[in-house]
Amino acid sequence: MSPRFSRKIPTTLATPGRIRLVFYTPADYGKSGNNKRYPVIINFHGGGFTIDAIVCSVDYRLAPEHPFPTGVEDGADAILYIWDHADELGIDKEKIGVSGFSAGGNIAFSATMRLQGALLRRRGARAPTGDAVAADEDEHRIVKIIVAWYPTTDYTNTREARSLTNPRQDMELSLSIYKMLDTSYLYPLAAIKLDSPFLSPGVASAELIRLLPDDIAIFTAGWDGLMAEGERFRKRLTSLGKNVNGRIVKEMRHG
Repeated sequence: MSPRFSRKIPTTLATPGRIRLVFYTPADYGKSGNNKRYPVIINFHGGGFTIDAIVCSVDYRLAPEHPFPTGVEDGADAILYIWDHADELGIDKEKIGVSGFSAGGNIAFSATMRLQGALLRRRGARAPTGDAVAADEDEHRIVKIIVAWYPTTDYTNTREARSLTNPRQDMELSLSIYKMLDTSYLYPLAAIKLDSPFLSPGVASAELIRLLPDDIAIFTAGWDGLMAEGERFRKRLTSLGKNVNGRIVKEMRHG
């Protein structure tokens, strides 16, 4: 599927800049007389889907030039832009979903959490302190579904500890490559709170998790050092009342 159009939007949550949104649309989108409002999938680094929905792929800014939390805040900006411009874009505001793969799966969760502070400020409420959020659940559920494939969900675990949970460590990237990626994204490391919900959504507070959509799908890979933390997050989401689908894809490596 080829992209139909793209837009560059200004950032409002992260450092000043612009991010590109690429839109993949159904064949009848934009035709004369078509007033249909479509569902939208806001995707963080992945392809389009052959479904009767608009897919918006977010070209969020990358480390090392833009370390954490820029990518997460760019993701939240993208969601807010889609919400604010839904009528103009022919989008059904009651059918906004987010998806992502690996790091994008992390952003699917963390950006949805991050936008809660912006929504509070729009309502004129007191800005949250640190990672705390107090909000009315129904008013803050812009995102109706999250679908994540082999997401990173818990940076409080070391790469070594994660690797030990993988029954096929020979199928993983080397620890040196993972550490290079982490050094680029988590900079400067001494200033990063590894248990921040915007970095490690799997250990977010119950209050923040309740602001996630009720419907969530997580797909983990059986030969992946991230499988164990993804499954822990699945169980935690379920214990907090979420309807969690998805499964472990056996004998599959990360990516």
